[in-house]
Amino acid sequence: MCERVARAVWERMAAVLPGPPALAVLRVVVHESDVAHAAYERARGADAAPALCT
Repeated sequence: MCERVARAVWERMAAVLPGPPALAVLRVVVHESDVAHAAYERARGADAAPALCT
């Protein structure tokens, strides 16, 4: 669940924030509880590397 929320938040934030080179990488961390959390990091741009979700 945390991963889906983190990705959805990333997509919305990436849509409104300035793009590369001003902001090349965006990382979102979602904490659902003390033990449940997810971090979603992805570079922005056409040649961006795949996302990293931990």
